[in-house]
Amino acid sequence: MKKILGKTRKILLGMVLAVSLVTGTVFANTIQKQITATSDPDKSYQLVEETYTDKNEKINVKIKYPQIVNLGDAVKQKNINQIIKDDAIALYEETLNELEDSSSYEADVSYEIKLKNDNILSIAYSSYNNIVPSAHPYFLFHTTNIDLTNGKKMTLADIVPKMNEDFVKALRNAKYVGMFSSDPQAVKYAISYSFGEISDSELLKLLSNKAANMEIYGYLTKDGVGISVPVGHPLGDHAEFEISNSELPK
Repeated sequence: MKKILGKTRKILLGMVLAVSLVTGTVFANTIQKQITATSDPDKSYQLVEETYTDKNEKINVKIKYPQIVNLGDAVKQKNINQIIKDDAIALYEETLNELEDSSSYEADVSYEIKLKNDNILSIAYSSYNNIVPSAHPYFLFHTTNIDLTNGKKMTLADIVPKMNEDFVKALRNAKYVGMFSSDPQAVKYAISYSFGEISDSELLKLLSNKAANMEIYGYLTKDGVGISVPVGHPLGDHAEFEISNSELPK
């Protein structure tokens, strides 16, 4: 394909196979809301689910994402919700804005709340995507992490403040939690494919380089952190690894 999506552009790694895309134009969209099961009654805010849809004869996009209600600060809540919505839709709008006239595009996006407490909201998005014509459908994974104390989006450096060689070693030994986690052979291959062909110093440079790590995403859990890296299509296009708090650099 002629074009490559901005936020899924190539990573200069021997460890990954970047996802190649063509992209398209945005048409009318609708929003639907419903209360989700992710609301925690013991927390000071709740989440509602919104669904962004964009559908015509060439496009069928459905994106689910959360929004905060009852935060207690209307201005902060509005700003955070805009960040979440923009992040949820951005990858797909870029695809639509560059879609070739002869192509069609389908995307189905869901999300999982990885961490929800009074200080942090961590969201992970997974999606099925298909551009016709293309060799095969593809899958994307990306995250949004919000510091609720200041209403700002967290970067990978915020999630992993001690990005050093000890963290790289922990990542190499992290638990694979990707879509093939029930297949031991696939797990072994995913780990080898993700980290086997790059040195510690090169991996650290990529993790620390904001310009280069656009395909590397992080999220937080109650037990530690997760890192998602792009891999080849036979392994699902992305692979996730989790590191427990006890294994993170002190």
